[in-house]
Amino acid sequence: MRDMRKLRINVLCTALAIMVPIAALSAFLGARLLLLLPVVMSFWFLFYMPRWRRQVRERARSLRRWQLHPE
Repeated sequence: MRDMRKLRINVLCTALAIMVPIAALSAFLGARLLLLLPVVMSFWFLFYMPRWRRQVRERARSLRRWQLHPE
């Protein structure tokens, strides 16, 4: 569970690291910077998230499995 939580926090921190500068600069540059938003979102969904999902699946598959038997 610790590994899954770490991966989830990693993706949230990365999203914040991308969005905070964009939000801060949009106050100064206005709509011109918001035209860059589709490019950033495309990168996020086409490159970052598939890699992140692959890491999560690999980590989940490598976890120990419980050997439970009914009494």
